[in-house]
Amino acid sequence: MLAKCIEEFIKDEIFMDGSIDSIPGDLDLITTGVLNSLGIMKLIDYIENLKKVKFKGEDIVIDNFSSINKIVKFIDG
Repeated sequence: MLAKCIEEFIKDEIFMDGSIDSIPGDLDLITTGVLNSLGIMKLIDYIENLKKVKFKGEDIVIDNFSSINKIVKFIDG
């Protein structure tokens, strides 16, 4: 569920032109250019609102947000 929400957010809010049909869960979002620093901040804000959580500064490390699978693992434990 969370993975699909994240994928849809990236497709709808980051790539609003419809240029991405699907995002594999293990795709590195950073090195492929899917997310830049602004995109990461938007995604963090979205997840905080969706899951009703607030991340601490030390939680926001690139590795936790480098793929959809890693984001889900980080959030859901």
